[in-house]
Amino acid sequence: MMKKLLLMLSFFLIASYSWAQDRTVSGTVTDEEGPLPGVNVIVKGTTTGTTTDLDGNYKLSIPSDAEALVFTYIGYEKTEIIIGTRSVIDVTLQPDVQQLGEVVVTALGIERDQKSLGYSVQEVSGESLSEAKEQNVINSLSGKVAGVQVRSSNTMGGSANILIRGTNTLAGNNQPLFVVDGVPIDNSSYNSANQEAGGGGYDYGNPAADLNPEDIESMSVLKGGSAAALYGSRALNGVILITTKKGSKGKGVGVSVNSSVTFSKINQNTMPQHQKEYGAGYGNYWTYADLDGDGNDEQIVNTADDASWGPKFDPNLEVVHWDALFPGEDNYGETRPWVAGEAGIEEFFETGVSMRNNVSINGGTEKATYRLSYTNEDTKGIAPNSSMKSNTVALNASLEATDKLKISTSVNYVGNEVIGRQGTGYAGTNVMQSFGQWFQSNLDFNRLKNYKDEAGNQRAWNLAGASNPRGYYFNNPYWVVNENFQSDGRDRVFGNVFLEYQLFDGVKLNGRSTIDFYNFGQEERVNVGSAITDVPSYVRREYTFMERNDDFFVTIDKYLNDNFSISGLIGVNRRTTTNSSLQLGTFRGMVNKDVFAISNTISPEVNYTDDFSEKAQRSAYGNVSFGFNDMVFLDLTARNDWSSTLPEGANSYFYPSVSTSFIFTELEGLRNSDILSFGKLRANWSRVGNDTDPYRTRNYFEAENSFGSSPVYRYGTTLNNPALKSETKEGIEFGTELLFFNRRIGLNASVYKDNTYDQIIPVKTSTSTGYNFQYINAGNFENKGIEIALNATPVDGDFRWDMNVNWAKNVNTVVELAEGIDNYTITSFFFASINATEGEPFGTIRGTNFQYKDGEKVINSDGYYAIDDSIQTIGNATPDWNLGFSNTFSYKGFSLRTLFDMQMGGDIFSLNTAFGRATGLYEETAGLNAKGNPKRDPVAEGGGILLEGVQEDGSENTVYAPAGTWGQAWQYGSNNPAANYVFDATYIKLRELAFGYKFPQSFLGDLPIKNLEFNVVGRNLAILHSNVKHFDPEVTRSSGNAQGYESGTYPTPRTYGFNVKFNF
Repeated sequence: MMKKLLLMLSFFLIASYSWAQDRTVSGTVTDEEGPLPGVNVIVKGTTTGTTTDLDGNYKLSIPSDAEALVFTYIGYEKTEIIIGTRSVIDVTLQPDVQQLGEVVVTALGIERDQKSLGYSVQEVSGESLSEAKEQNVINSLSGKVAGVQVRSSNTMGGSANILIRGTNTLAGNNQPLFVVDGVPIDNSSYNSANQEAGGGGYDYGNPAADLNPEDIESMSVLKGGSAAALYGSRALNGVILITTKKGSKGKGVGVSVNSSVTFSKINQNTMPQHQKEYGAGYGNYWTYADLDGDGNDEQIVNTADDASWGPKFDPNLEVVHWDALFPGEDNYGETRPWVAGEAGIEEFFETGVSMRNNVSINGGTEKATYRLSYTNEDTKGIAPNSSMKSNTVALNASLEATDKLKISTSVNYVGNEVIGRQGTGYAGTNVMQSFGQWFQSNLDFNRLKNYKDEAGNQRAWNLAGASNPRGYYFNNPYWVVNENFQSDGRDRVFGNVFLEYQLFDGVKLNGRSTIDFYNFGQEERVNVGSAITDVPSYVRREYTFMERNDDFFVTIDKYLNDNFSISGLIGVNRRTTTNSSLQLGTFRGMVNKDVFAISNTISPEVNYTDDFSEKAQRSAYGNVSFGFNDMVFLDLTARNDWSSTLPEGANSYFYPSVSTSFIFTELEGLRNSDILSFGKLRANWSRVGNDTDPYRTRNYFEAENSFGSSPVYRYGTTLNNPALKSETKEGIEFGTELLFFNRRIGLNASVYKDNTYDQIIPVKTSTSTGYNFQYINAGNFENKGIEIALNATPVDGDFRWDMNVNWAKNVNTVVELAEGIDNYTITSFFFASINATEGEPFGTIRGTNFQYKDGEKVINSDGYYAIDDSIQTIGNATPDWNLGFSNTFSYKGFSLRTLFDMQMGGDIFSLNTAFGRATGLYEETAGLNAKGNPKRDPVAEGGGILLEGVQEDGSENTVYAPAGTWGQAWQYGSNNPAANYVFDATYIKLRELAFGYKFPQSFLGDLPIKNLEFNVVGRNLAILHSNVKHFDPEVTRSSGNAQGYESGTYPTPRTYGFNVKFNF
């Protein structure tokens, strides 16, 4: 008996000891939608813990004295559960409405709770980007993110120039890095140097425009160095991080359809405004010739003159016009009244139509997700013979292969075909160069449409003479767009494969391989029969780009206990980039008309260039983030790059960053405040390095055309530098994020200062060295500014009003250039140049100026301006500040959204205005003067114009200047300084307008349709304020650093249309 009692006692003691030592608790963590993977489960007061698996399950051994479990997950309330005697504890987590409330995607695609970030990140939803149906998704960012400035071209498929927090480098690329689902996307410019300088060419747009807005879920803008440091040197200008739409688990198969039709009409306020009082000529005279052989000369329009200083219109006067000067035509020698053209340049532009159709199939099982999307877009441009077609296929798929291994992939194909991009700048391929600078106000566009005869010969308005029916300087604009057109096409594939393996709780191994590949072909034509000054030609170009990135990194995300957390990563990257180009063209003309082939060249030689470059970079990087009590966070990052473009043995550069955030509303006394719902302070410091393009550290021979049978090689004209080192950008940022009145009002504010130094720039050198330029490290650019993003919900309920304001002011200063250099010219064309000038903001406009006396312009005794011929700063392209203001009103199924976009300050030089006034084309050169007399009458007869200013003695100017012909008051150069064509680029625009209705499901009844929406959309509908005439102050010719120079720009299209979307 005693033995039995002792045995039973021993059993209970052992059992009690075992229970006291350890026991197991398990369960499932969910939210309202289902299981939550990756939830941290910690035994309160210890470092013992685990994370939930892909199905939200957990299992944890706990000590005997464990009292509670703490469950934490990004975006959800921390939940504490008493254990008691339970062995199964299931938990449903609730969203944390007191947090900043958002999970954002940060560097390398890592999701972070926004409240933990010590730097500025702003996110834009995919719906906001696609709603207005802008062709180039980059343009859709305008006015939606504080600190982001977008300038767009008005040409079909043209460039968007995007800057984040100003210009950082003098001669390098200042565009941000685009990353799509972890894939760095190339956004190189393929515009020629001549095109970017304003000398003519085509704007081939941004390769980033290949991104399909219908596939974008969200876009995060990483602004500062700390935010972007893990992406390496290309992130020096910030990062646009794009997450695409994906399938959903366990929801079966769904089909989404999204179709839109938009129409484009030019805003006539943004095109040259012609006077309608005087016609062709450089003065008040006619051309005379005997056309019918009767011995009497006919009175003929001055067709060889590309100006409008000619005789005053008189409907009772019959004259021979340009289209009656082609022998053999029925109307040869016919006369018509001398009047202004009935159909002006607005008649040239057509109604553009764009149709975009997207179909996507998405769904998933408990272990896999997928989304397959196809988008077709077909666009007819606003100019004749202009069209764009694109086809996009996107696949996103993921698979939980095992409980520990997850595989995902993203594959995108984009195919584009373009016909008839508009020419730009000062060139005959740009019809706006003629319309805005050298034209005749008597021309009728309905007659110009008949641009060639039955034999295919051009009927040009700018005939060399009455007996020489061939274009002199300018072609018929319809000949330009139908005969001298260009075409291009790009096929692109980009995507990634990503593997994630959970090594153990909170630790994952990650591998990602990405590729971006495209082939881009271009063709440009000038047909036989073009103007005398045009050499017929045909040019073909082929560009091939490929970049591959391979990353391997380890991530950790653990709670050390219920108060301390640690997360981070450490990894390596291998990047290889190759570029090749080939150009072939006819030489000295073409033999046969309409035969666009290299073999049609007149000369036995052809224009030929061939280029290939390769760049390799190896990197190691790391990040660690510490959190205390969900209140204080500290982030440390470091990256080291080894670049093939820097000198061997000195090609390594290291850059770190540190950031911190403090959630002060977690302090006792501030928690659960009725006024301040959330409050955060943040600060960061960063250093980012940057390399250069290939082959700048050694000099190489370049091949030229052979001499007979002997090959010819020469050194280039730029001296490369074997001692180049990396550029460096160093920055500091402070900010705050505040939410008031239960999140009804939110404020996100930042102040920052960045300096970029040791820039790699080509500077002029003595030609006695055999070179024109040499590469050096020099320069220091400073950007400092303030950004404010304000959101509010003034009204909430059945009727809801949401408001967002984004305001940013960036002050850029060129602190230092190179030794002995105080001004660096970015581009120079005709009367003005764009520059970097020491002590001034980047983008100074330099040229001749007015002479001033006590702040007033000085007028000479002849009534003309007194000109200071010294080259000086006369303006700056950098704006004072930018503002975006949006409102969304919703009532039940109805919604109305508006976006206003504003720029204050900044200047732009207008070559159109200089020439358009000098040729008597613009409306201000005609009409009545202050005396009520025609401006073009002689001064002695009461004509002329009175320029504002003072005479040399300081008295008010009372002298009228002659203004009746070429070379007088409106003449550029001799009588007007370049400063007279610099204008304030301030504007206020109604950027977007969208009105929609979401039909209730009850309306659809038994139809197999869900979420039916109908929207009416518009973009660039109105310019509410502008200080310029004849053009849009926002316009740009190209992406790149040469901004603030307008020449031959196209009018801005107003876009409006409708959109229907629904699901099956």
